[in-house]
Amino acid sequence: MPLSGFQDLCDSIAELAGTGAPQAVMRGPHAQAATMDLRGVAITAVCMPAAGTSQAVLTAPMETPIHHDGDAAAAWLALLDANSVLPDLDSPRFARNPLTGDVVMLWPCPLQDMTPLSAYQRATHMADVVLHWQRHRVVHPELLSPGRGGARGVLHDTDAALDAAWRFRDLYLALCDVVGQPAQPGPPDTGAFSFALQFQEVEVVMAHLPRLRPHVALVGVPLGRREPGEQAQAEALAMMEANFALAGQPHGAAFSRDPASGELLLRYAYPLEGACGRHCLAQMASLAAFAREWVASLTPPRSATPRLDPVHA
Repeated sequence: MPLSGFQDLCDSIAELAGTGAPQAVMRGPHAQAATMDLRGVAITAVCMPAAGTSQAVLTAPMETPIHHDGDAAAAWLALLDANSVLPDLDSPRFARNPLTGDVVMLWPCPLQDMTPLSAYQRATHMADVVLHWQRHRVVHPELLSPGRGGARGVLHDTDAALDAAWRFRDLYLALCDVVGQPAQPGPPDTGAFSFALQFQEVEVVMAHLPRLRPHVALVGVPLGRREPGEQAQAEALAMMEANFALAGQPHGAAFSRDPASGELLLRYAYPLEGACGRHCLAQMASLAAFAREWVASLTPPRSATPRLDPVHA
């Protein structure tokens, strides 16, 4: 049975963890929060009334790299690398609170899609990630792999994967029609497919992985590679702070780094169900504009934070 609301989320996690029911308190004028202890890790559930009663976020504090520590730059980049795990509509992210400087793990929770067990699994999964980080200063990719923490796993049904590929092709054809770009011929298959669009000299890439992320299209802006050094660390800090602000946006984008290539990316997941070509194109243009401001200035202005509105808004 889906969770009935924010208090049900908190009570379910606490009951399955064997701890006392948390008391929700107001955190500032616009947020309600409740904290639970899981194996020594403080997991806080936050509900923002402006986001609607069906959406909450689980947060967990991470030990923050010390600036004068010689390994601090590597630790910040490791957190950006962890954000490179394939995004989803409610995937976790790592960010830095610009007010406190603290690193946090954030995981959106659409309450209508979660059960008490899946909520508890998500919270315990976050505790695993935090404890691993405390010991090793890395976030192992397996801890964030598809299927962990209540996330959707790999799709093994070929027919279902092909059906997802057709849904993505419908969106692709709609986008090509809107921008007047010729579409690539041929029917889809279950392999990966991607294409790029240009928005005022900013390239935005849309990709679909029918078996790994069948229900979403991945939208991203490649930002190039960075050489290690003070500038790279400063940029990583700024990206982590931007991730904190972007987490509150519907389908919010996140900055990440591909650990294999070192390439920086700004990307998000766009749902294929009910997808609209013109709406999708507007979101891609918004992402491109935000990325363009980012390239022009190391720390993007808060006013440039894109509004990635829900599909059915």
